[in-house]
Amino acid sequence: MEKETIAIQNSTLSAIKTFLKTNLKGDYIYYNNPKSIKIVVPNALAEVVANFLESEKIIFQIRTPDFIMHKFRFIRNMSEIIIKK
Repeated sequence: MEKETIAIQNSTLSAIKTFLKTNLKGDYIYYNNPKSIKIVVPNALAEVVANFLESEKIIFQIRTPDFIMHKFRFIRNMSEIIIKK
C-alpha cells in the first residue's frame, strides 16, 4: 500500500509541476518540503491554481499573508497554496 501512495504522490507532483510550467510560465515560487508543497503566486493567479487543484481532487489550503519573504525581499499581494503530503 505504501508504494502505491508514493506513486500517486509522484504522479501528482509531476502533474502540478507541468501545470505550473505551462500555464504560469515562471509567475510562481514552488517549494517541495518534506511534509508539504507550497506554491506562491500573485493573488490574481491563485484562483487559476485552485481550480486546477480542485479538478485533480487535490486537497489544499490558501493563505494570503501581508507579505512573503523571498531571496531577502518582502513581496506583497501574493497567495500561498499549501498541499499536505
